[in-house]
Amino acid sequence: MEQNSRGRRNELDIDSFRSDEPGFDRARMRRQSGGFVDLGNESQYGTGGHQASSANEIFADIQGDVPWWKSNFFISQPVLFGTWDGVFTSCLINIFGVIVFLRSGWIVAQAGLVNAILIVFFTVFVALISVLSAVGICERCRIESGGVYFLLAHTLGSRLGGSLGIVYCFGQAVGCALNVFGFGESMAKLFGTEETWAARGFAIAAVLLLGTINIAGVKWVIKLQFVLLLIILMAAVDFFVGSFSTNTDVPGFNGWFNSTISYNMWPEYKGYTWFKVFGVFFPTITGILAGINMSGDLKNPSMNIPNGSLAAIGTGTLLYLMFVITLAATVSRDVLLTNFSIATDISAITVLLLAGLYVSSMSSCLGAMYGTPRVLQSIANERVIPGLETLGHGRGPNKVPLYSMVVVAIVTITFIIIGDINKLAPIVTMPFLITYASIDYSYFALAQTFDLQHRHPAMANGRLSSGDMRRPSVSVHSKNKNWYSHLCNRWLSLLGVAIKLLLMFLVHWAYALGCLSILWLLWLYIGAANPAVKPGRASEFRFFQWLRISFLQAIGKRPLEYEQLVVTPVHSDIRVEQERLNDDNEDFASRRRYHQD
Repeated sequence: MEQNSRGRRNELDIDSFRSDEPGFDRARMRRQSGGFVDLGNESQYGTGGHQASSANEIFADIQGDVPWWKSNFFISQPVLFGTWDGVFTSCLINIFGVIVFLRSGWIVAQAGLVNAILIVFFTVFVALISVLSAVGICERCRIESGGVYFLLAHTLGSRLGGSLGIVYCFGQAVGCALNVFGFGESMAKLFGTEETWAARGFAIAAVLLLGTINIAGVKWVIKLQFVLLLIILMAAVDFFVGSFSTNTDVPGFNGWFNSTISYNMWPEYKGYTWFKVFGVFFPTITGILAGINMSGDLKNPSMNIPNGSLAAIGTGTLLYLMFVITLAATVSRDVLLTNFSIATDISAITVLLLAGLYVSSMSSCLGAMYGTPRVLQSIANERVIPGLETLGHGRGPNKVPLYSMVVVAIVTITFIIIGDINKLAPIVTMPFLITYASIDYSYFALAQTFDLQHRHPAMANGRLSSGDMRRPSVSVHSKNKNWYSHLCNRWLSLLGVAIKLLLMFLVHWAYALGCLSILWLLWLYIGAANPAVKPGRASEFRFFQWLRISFLQAIGKRPLEYEQLVVTPVHSDIRVEQERLNDDNEDFASRRRYHQD
């Protein structure tokens, strides 16, 4: 009995410490003092105190400094990953997918080299804004498992976060179908058949195989991703080396040293527009958030995610440009328009590029089938949408979401049966554009909320009022001083919101309306079925109120400000003077200026 009392007393003493002190580790202190901890309920984190999920914090101590490749792959034990093995690899194999191999030439044939380069840069720019917005959220908030859903729900609230999370999962599943269908087409051609159902059969078999690998555990997924990335990079080098070959047996291939590039410089659209071609290419970059979806399996998400994601998007951009420029300079336009496998034909070692093509299809689907079920699992575990609780169950120390995997696989197989790459690409574009726009708005709202919370003198001096003390979990941290911190700009994020919403309607207005309608219906359903969902950290910021005040200030009008007044009865025999109650009182300096008349 005495021992239990001592352990509880130690636990309470530890709780009295500020958790934002440098180097503070409450979990380790409690283990040393004999206390117990539920890290999932922690809410006080200082600037930069971003941690992985509670289970993984404990597992990190068990794993120690042993790299993942030295861990035992045949014993069930938890594992955490870093910047290059966890984020960079996952992102790059997702953004260098089947569209680069099979549609780079077609994009040049439709839009011309100049516009194709513009499409590449604009696609990267649109995605980069969202990456920087997500990085900014990582700097200002604690990061847990749940990936994209966690960023949105933690910032905008569980109601909107849950709605966007479901739409995002749908887009990921359809994107997986798009990538694996390219694999099916290539395999069918390899076996000498052009039957559509043969391609679909190979694609479905690939989905089942990748689902089995995911069930085996995250260690096997990361191990396989390294092998797949190596094959993809070797295939890219093989394609580039093959373009300098003097072999002219390939129809339409003219080599570098001729005027082919001048004929492919400007657009010749055939049934497409610039924005429709952009809609076909855009899904290739949608995997850039794959590293964020691994947040629950990272050692230090706030550092791993920014470094790994930005390195991957830079590398991917160079590879995109290499394919586009090489094909425009060496192959005639009519062949680029009709021969989707022209990159394979001009490669130095055909087998190697075919391997890269197959791997790019498989790897993108592998990443989607790893990250998407975990997003769905987080939504289910937080009980945002009633009836999805079963999808939250996990297997093993890393909580592999078996039931969520089954749901994602069913949606993927359904869209494999429905259509081809050109039909699926615009459908994939819509959920990702609305998700990216929401991430951009999340960072803008978070930065605005930070300003609101630090507007009072008491907040600037580190003193909290009684009202603020009732809301300890919604505080927003300031920016860190990392090399990428100055790139996270709230006004750039707000511009990103406008660009992405406009692009949705320019790519396909009907799909855009359908996506927004589904999002609105989900938002209504969650509000009706679960009205007590958690608010987000940016709940203090009101966009339309800010917009109204900004407009009035822009046209030179001062917005009306209402103050709370203390009104006392006026009697003829009592002298009452106007004065502020708390002008010079330091103890009440944090309160608003109430008046006595």
